[in-house]
This record gives sequence, structure tokens and C-alpha cells, in this order.
Amino acid sequence: MKLREIRANAREALAGHWGVAILASIIASFFGATGASVTFSDTEDVDFSALGQLSQNEIIVTLAVFGGIILFGLVASVLISSLVSVGYAQFNLDLIDGADPKIATLFSKGKQILTAIVANLLVFIRVFFGFVLFVIPGIIAMYKYAMVNYIIAENPDISAREALKESKECMRGNKFRLFLLGLSFFGWSIVVVLTLGIASIWVAPYLQASYAAFYREIA
Repeated sequence: MKLREIRANAREALAGHWGVAILASIIASFFGATGASVTFSDTEDVDFSALGQLSQNEIIVTLAVFGGIILFGLVASVLISSLVSVGYAQFNLDLIDGADPKIATLFSKGKQILTAIVANLLVFIRVFFGFVLFVIPGIIAMYKYAMVNYIIAENPDISAREALKESKECMRGNKFRLFLLGLSFFGWSIVVVLTLGIASIWVAPYLQASYAAFYREIA
């Protein structure tokens, strides 16, 4: 199947479902990309001199509580991000398959959350070290394991390592095609920039639906 046919399949699947697809994309981006954030924009209003009035034990307790809050936020972010990533993959597969896509699908993979966390962590480690050692291996790893979330979404009993292995197999000979599919949205990326990001409301669901259509073709 040619790339333009994959994009055409995505547009056809989105017809009549743009509203729910846009909402799902926004929710997925919120949970998957934002994560926990701690800002210090108002530090000029904080009296740091008060720290000098605390005893050593009080300082230790304060730091422990503060660190615990940050750690809890990070862990919660990873849990939710992994859950929504697999759920969003299922959402887009439902869209491509002609099923009725539902927002609830984003949070429907709770039983697979451990697999999702381990798999995405393994992918991150392999991509990270690929970039550290040399940029090209990192890019190859990124495309090699690009289908992991789709595979987990469709296989409830699969393990994290099996999901990575299956993604590696189905992407054999298809990595450059996936790169070209993403590159074919370059014009839309310019539109997103020119509209100060507003166009991404429509482009992001279109791109994700195209990736799901690509997975359907090669799986």
C-alpha cells in the first residue's frame, strides 16, 4: 500500500469522527506529554530565610515530604502516560477498523498497565542509549519499536519483551516507510507553525490515525 493510500484511509476513518478524535488527541497529549511539573515562578514571594529557623530534623522532614511529593507526581505521570498511550493506540485502531471510537477507550487498558510501563521503559532505555552511543542507532531504535503500544493494545496477554520483539519483526523493512509517512506531514507541520499551533488540533489526530493505518497494513 502506498503512503498516500494510508493517509487516505486515515481521512476516511476520521470522516464523521473528527470531534471525538480531536478530543481524544487533546486528552492523550495532556496525560502523555505534560506529566508532573513543579514550577518556581513565584519564588520571589517565598521567605527562604525561614529555613534557617528550622532544626536539622525539621529540615530533613521538610525535604523528605517535598521529595516524596515530587516522586509521587513522577510515578503517577509514568503510570497514567503508559496507560493512556496504549489506550490511545487502541482508540486509533478502532477508528481505522470502522468501530465506534470512544473516549473511555483511552483509559480501558488498566489490566495491561504493568506491561505498558515496562515496555515503554525498555523502549526509552534502548532509544536513549542509541542516541548516546551514536545518533543513528537511536533513530533506528525509535522506529524499530514504534509499534509497541499497538501490539500491547491488541494482545492483552503479551509480555513487554514479546511486544518489543514483535514490533522489531513487523518493522523489519518498514522503518524507512514509517519515516517517509511522518515526513509526508512536513507541509502540515509548517501550517501548524504558521498558525501558532492551532492547526495541530486537526493535524495531530490525522497523523495518529495514519500511523494506526500503517500498523494495520504491516501487522
